[in-house]
Amino acid sequence: MRKPIEVPKSSHRSAIQRLAILLIPVLFIGITSFNLLYPIPTGPPDNGDFNRIFSSFSSGPLGLDFWPATENQEVYQQRFYNFYHRFWRNDEGKKEFAHFSSSSLFFWPGRCLNLTPGVFDLAWNTFLLILLGGGMLYLCLKKIHESTAIFSMGALALLFADVNIAGYLNSFYQESGTFLFFLLWVWFLHVFFTHRSLLSLGITCVLSLVLAGTKAVFIPSVLWALFSLLTGISLFSRGNGRWRRYTIIIAGPILLAAIVLAQAMVVTPGNERQANCYMFIFGGALPQLSPSEGRDYLRKLGLDSSLISLSGKDAYLADSQLNRLYKKLTPRLHFTAIKQLVLDYPGAFFELIRFGFSRAGFYPRLNYPSLGEGQGPKFSFRWDFWSRFHFRFLHGAPYFAFVLFLIAILSVLVWIRKDSGWPFFYLLVAGSFFPASILQILISVLGNGPFDIFKHHYFGNLLLDAALITALCGLAEIGITLWEKRKAGQQAS
Repeated sequence: MRKPIEVPKSSHRSAIQRLAILLIPVLFIGITSFNLLYPIPTGPPDNGDFNRIFSSFSSGPLGLDFWPATENQEVYQQRFYNFYHRFWRNDEGKKEFAHFSSSSLFFWPGRCLNLTPGVFDLAWNTFLLILLGGGMLYLCLKKIHESTAIFSMGALALLFADVNIAGYLNSFYQESGTFLFFLLWVWFLHVFFTHRSLLSLGITCVLSLVLAGTKAVFIPSVLWALFSLLTGISLFSRGNGRWRRYTIIIAGPILLAAIVLAQAMVVTPGNERQANCYMFIFGGALPQLSPSEGRDYLRKLGLDSSLISLSGKDAYLADSQLNRLYKKLTPRLHFTAIKQLVLDYPGAFFELIRFGFSRAGFYPRLNYPSLGEGQGPKFSFRWDFWSRFHFRFLHGAPYFAFVLFLIAILSVLVWIRKDSGWPFFYLLVAGSFFPASILQILISVLGNGPFDIFKHHYFGNLLLDAALITALCGLAEIGITLWEKRKAGQQAS
């Protein structure tokens, strides 16, 4: 019988702990600022998605149109895909293009503390967000007394300060909010574990919903992780009945809020749902089929078999025929396309899924030069250890297998030891985030096919990385405890 969770709460901190609590936020602020803002700001270019956020208060970057004509390729290439733009017009925007996303909250600091009238400085807003993140990290660390927990929070902060992970902060991508809200959520989970109350439970759930609200496709994974964590903690907490009631009571409002959130986010302007359907059918499914199988597949979907010529096409290319197919590309057709591929061509479906998992673990390059700065800053060093390590070692299906192996070992040790302290917390986090990551990878592949897959895997990668770090911390905590007991036994004898 596992004893109730009871985390030691000592008011005494060692000098090393006090130094770490101060140093970790300073390093996070310094490294992230250095990566994104020094000596000149760099960041990801607009691939056409920025308008989902900035159009609510801006009509585009200074000196460039909202959406230049493709006929003028020089201006078009300056506006999209190649350069980072720091200064944006701060005006009434083009609200008809704006999407509902909690990431929009992240651009209020720069709007409220505007340095130049009529101009939104993206780099200045990024610096304010970095300060906010560092401040929240410090407040969370102040609530923690266990060295391993301080280390795990610091490891998440410093590894994720990688320029190719934190780089989204310096952009209008919805992932800008995903990055910081995810870190805030995981940091606060440590606090919630040691200070369980209705207030901390409410903050945990609110952070979960805000994180899910950055992008509609993140809602299922966040809900899975949240309810797995709450269920695990409630089952083994002191006063089991009380915490079970809290979990049951709050589950209903959270699910209802998630449904409302999803509805608000799905009903958006533009042709994203049609494009997603197009990407899966023509970019994902058809390339896995032979020409005869492809034509048969299209006929089963009620589409002209001659459209096999579009196999491998990007929906946003001029010759994609997206506009002609617009009315047919519905969510129902998207679901039917997935079902038909699974039932009639399981081999092709498996190949598509295998491709998706083979691309997991890779982070996209996010430090592009500013327009007019040539090839970028002369001082080009950036902290990118974690993304480079992923590129060389931690990626694809073997990465999932490695994390699962660590979780299995941690599960056995926690079960044998009947541990209900920090190792159990780390097992809960890793065990919740791991399946959530798999779910997110599947959503990415089935939702949009192979196009822009490194960007679409971003949240899945964050979840898997957090599962790895927490599993390692759980094993480390058990190892340290066993070593200390052995050392104490040797001294006693």
